[in-house]
Amino acid sequence: MTLRPHAFLFVAGALVAAAGLAAAAPEAMTFVRHEVAAAPDVDFARLGDLDGDGDLDILVGEMAQNDIAWWENAAGDGTRFVEHEIERGYDGVHAVSPGDMDGDGDVDVVAASTARHRLGLWLNDGRGKFAVFSGFTPFVRGISFVETADVNDDGALDLLTVAEDGVSWWLSNGQPIPAFEPIPLPELAGPVGAVTRVAGADVDGDGHTDLITVNPAADRFDVWRQVPGGLLPAFERTPAAGYREPDVADIRFAGDLDRDTADDDLVALRARPSRALGWMGDGSGEFVRALVPLARAPGRGPWTALDAGDIDGDDVIDFVVAEVDGKLSWYENQSALATQGPPRATPPPATPNPALPHRAFLPATLADE
Repeated sequence: MTLRPHAFLFVAGALVAAAGLAAAAPEAMTFVRHEVAAAPDVDFARLGDLDGDGDLDILVGEMAQNDIAWWENAAGDGTRFVEHEIERGYDGVHAVSPGDMDGDGDVDVVAASTARHRLGLWLNDGRGKFAVFSGFTPFVRGISFVETADVNDDGALDLLTVAEDGVSWWLSNGQPIPAFEPIPLPELAGPVGAVTRVAGADVDGDGHTDLITVNPAADRFDVWRQVPGGLLPAFERTPAAGYREPDVADIRFAGDLDRDTADDDLVALRARPSRALGWMGDGSGEFVRALVPLARAPGRGPWTALDAGDIDGDDVIDFVVAEVDGKLSWYENQSALATQGPPRATPPPATPNPALPHRAFLPATLADE
């Protein structure tokens, strides 16, 4: 398959300081777009090593056809992708997420169906072949989103969902035959319909999983730092007002996107007009947004989901987007800053550490580009 690159420039120094604090100006970052597949029905995309070969593949939900599939990174460097079916006719598939849900070392798949009001789980045989797990098909009224994350840091992946009754954490039993107990997180949800997506990541480097919620109705996303020490995890929003991001549709933890040694950058998706925006972290869970997008949609169709990861195996963070105008594309990070110095090793799994001191931070109020 022939790739057609399109370069997008992240302008040097275009960071806004919050509350009058000076922000470090990064060098220029350049992302090159690669069209990897004609995928007119793909509306949702996530990255994961679905076949266990050490590179990142693309897990997709196809809403128009009600299908779940994955695109194998066949060459390991993002130059060729091959589609594999997981499930056909999963009515109303609205979100998918990869993760080892049964603890056997390979990446399984969970999905949310709005039409069925159900969650589904497909277990991996270790080679990218999936079978539905009939022991987990809970009815969840108004389910619209699901994500995997180890919320309580016990080494077993849990689930995070958004449904009619708000945001919930589904605690895993950590057993080979997986089971999950839903625990509502009402403080995260806000008004009905406000939060549309939720993700888990250690954004402040303290070894505990924090949460990030997407709130398009309020034009913002929120970072919820975990407060350790209780019987169950508790979370506080930092800063209290959240981070302004007009028409935000998705947000993903990107690790060290700009190679500044702080492993807590984020990539946000703005829906209309579609663009990817970098939010750079300082290592303590505070973020400032790049004024110039990392990339803009080349067509008129909106982007509906993105995910960040090293797609071509060069130890630099790229991102993938689902383009509603018919393409599954990924954006290669070719910035000079990102390629400086020796490759960074993949960080080991987080282990609990004392929490970092709380630091107050006022988000910048940014003009819409």
